[in-house]
Order: sequence, then C-alpha cells, then structure tokens
Amino acid sequence: MKKFKRILSLLVINCFILSYIPYNTNAQEGINTIFQDLNGHWAKNVIVSFSNAKIINGYSNNTFKPENPIKIVEICTIINRIFKLQRKTDVINNTAKLKDWFYQDIQKAYAAKYLPSIDIHNFNVPATRELAFYILNRVFKLDVVDLSKKDISFI
Repeated sequence: MKKFKRILSLLVINCFILSYIPYNTNAQEGINTIFQDLNGHWAKNVIVSFSNAKIINGYSNNTFKPENPIKIVEICTIINRIFKLQRKTDVINNTAKLKDWFYQDIQKAYAAKYLPSIDIHNFNVPATRELAFYILNRVFKLDVVDLSKKDISFI
C-alpha cells in the first residue's frame, strides 16, 4: 500500500509539473493521442500515457502546451479522474457557475474535502504552490498542515 501511494503521488506530482489542459469536447475515444507540441519534450511519454488513460486531454487543435502552468480546476479534474470521484456537494463558492465546464469537478473537490474552505475567487487561474501542496496533503491524508484555519486569501 505504501509503494502504491508513493507511485500515485509521483504520478500526481508529474501532473502538477506537466500541467493539465481543460476538458476537450473534441477528444476521440480509443485513439492514442500524439500532441503536435510534444516532439522532443522530456515528458512526452508520461503525457501521452495520461492522455491514453483519459486522465488528461489536450486542446482541440491537437496541442498540449506542456509548459503552461496548471490551473486550480485542472488539478481538481486530474484528482477526480485518478480517484474516480463521483460524489458531489454544493459549491461553497459563488464564483463557479453551473455553465462552467469545471463546475462538477469543483463540486467533487468540495465533497472530497481536498479544497480548502476559503473563498477562491477564480478557479480557472494557475494554482499557487501552496495550494497544490495543500491539495496533495488532503488527498493523501498526510495531515501535515491545515490551511483552513489560516488566512490564505491571496490564493
């Protein structure tokens, strides 16, 4: 179990480093995706593997943009897909709207209690390192720190 958690945490950290691209309605089922902008990229094999596993998607123009920073909603979507989270709750925050592609993933993140109970003003922005590590802490139940009791309004 310890080895599984370590491998899974390395995969999740790779996702954070590599950056996840939002939901792509043009993704085709069962096709090994080769993104045009991955030729020669050091993480190409990992990105393609995650894409083939339907954990991540690229843009509709067949690019991945691996150097882009990861957004809060993208972290939530990756975690929800890896752990196959389905349970949803009301979104505590009024900035996520029902029409947003990521609304259900934010509902799942709050239901799983890995997002801090603070007011995140915009989910569709790059995540801070602090928030990324807070989420990892909660997902892997490390109980290293509890940011919900601190003033982190700058996230």
